[in-house]
Amino acid sequence: MFRTFTDVVTHTLCFLVFFVTFIPSLLFSMLWKLIVRVLLYLEYGSNAELMAACDAVSAHKPAPSKEGLINALFHIRGSIPLKEIRRRVSENLVCAQTVDGRSLHPRLMRSVQSKYGLYVWTQAETFDLHWHVDYFRDEAGTKVTYKNREDQLDVIQKIINAPMFDSKTSPWRVLLVNKEDGSDCILILRCHHSMLDGGAAFMVVLPAVADQIKGSDGFGNIKPLPKVVRMRNEMLGMLCVPHIMSRQLCLSDDNPLRSAANAEEPPCGKWCYWSDPIPLAKVTEVRKKTNVRFSAVLITCIGRAVTRYLKLPEVAKTHKGNPMISAYQAVSMWTREDVPRMENKITGIASGITPNPSKNALEQLLEANENQEHWLRQEFLWGSYTFSNLTTNTVPHVIPEKFIIPWLLGGVTMFVSSAMGPSNFFTVNGNEVYSLTGIMPLPPTTCLGFILLSYGDKLAVSVTGRKYAFPELEDLKKLDTMLHEEFDILHKAIVAQD
Repeated sequence: MFRTFTDVVTHTLCFLVFFVTFIPSLLFSMLWKLIVRVLLYLEYGSNAELMAACDAVSAHKPAPSKEGLINALFHIRGSIPLKEIRRRVSENLVCAQTVDGRSLHPRLMRSVQSKYGLYVWTQAETFDLHWHVDYFRDEAGTKVTYKNREDQLDVIQKIINAPMFDSKTSPWRVLLVNKEDGSDCILILRCHHSMLDGGAAFMVVLPAVADQIKGSDGFGNIKPLPKVVRMRNEMLGMLCVPHIMSRQLCLSDDNPLRSAANAEEPPCGKWCYWSDPIPLAKVTEVRKKTNVRFSAVLITCIGRAVTRYLKLPEVAKTHKGNPMISAYQAVSMWTREDVPRMENKITGIASGITPNPSKNALEQLLEANENQEHWLRQEFLWGSYTFSNLTTNTVPHVIPEKFIIPWLLGGVTMFVSSAMGPSNFFTVNGNEVYSLTGIMPLPPTTCLGFILLSYGDKLAVSVTGRKYAFPELEDLKKLDTMLHEEFDILHKAIVAQD
């Protein structure tokens, strides 16, 4: 929504600037990329390649930080021998080859570098499988275990706040953490976001270490997309790019969570918390009885929970201004025609989600669904995705890092990502993978993130927050409790209509 006259002017200028400058800029960038490819081949031969646009998004500053790394958790019953995990990672990922003998996942032995103003994959100077796949160890080199739930949370906080990867090595690790009594363990994939997105983490890495799945239906939100339809969406998407850009630029939140970042020396690092999953049937029942999008149910509950949190006395006392909340919704662009690989195929749309306090839960749900129907239209999503592919890693990265990225990422309060995972459970070495948890990568300007992933008959929810907005892990626990309560409130409101 345009809130001021300045928003309208910005929107109009985006249209003019985009169409006037796009064609010459595109021609220049294509020429520059061709020159860089030639220079890379002359210097490295086949051991380096220009990073794809969607991969390079996370290489641009300020994204590359420990808070911006991918962390995916696989919760497994029982214990798994480390040597078995190493064997599967080696055979099914590192050494996997295409039918013509080429490496299937070459970036597993490459590192992220900046060359000639663009981001590239180059051969890593060092590679040690035993380091990449290992137990999580303390500073003394002793493997870390956990006793109970609280101990487990403490270990995960240490892992997600561990230092960035050395630039000389490939930026990924698979870490194993066992419970002391051997009844449970967690396998953690930690990697630079340029390597893959969340979809690839669960569609490529997890199946590579898991046993053969019988009858798995894959990820439910990945649907077939005929080439003709894709071409149509890409064409319409190009026409929607100015509208999407102006919308992004006009979103500028003013609430206690964001204002905390303006302190002289805001603390670095982040927290992550998750509790028991939400029964998927509860969300499905709400969706079917109201005929709304799955994402509308999620956004409604998230918006109501965050609004409640902002009204807490200890939070509200620091606030001055309009408590607007907006979210950048990450959307997977994988389709069933794609062969899942280690890469990023993701886009996103920013939209305001502040619930109207004069409306009840059901009315807010219907309002959220109307908003979702508008902003998650295929042409908008393809417009955002196409824009990223055409403009990212095409000109020297200092230009977008200084002039474009701060505008595009600087206004929203949080990131939200949701996916419909498989209904059948994975096993690893015969042990059930009973839950999946994604931890949201957060750029410095974004203080909060939610990942909601259905797996089996449950909806796993994780909440991630930067420490400058959530000084203690207990703060995230409060928000998580409120979110679960909002799912119950909405479900009861729908059931009461019968």
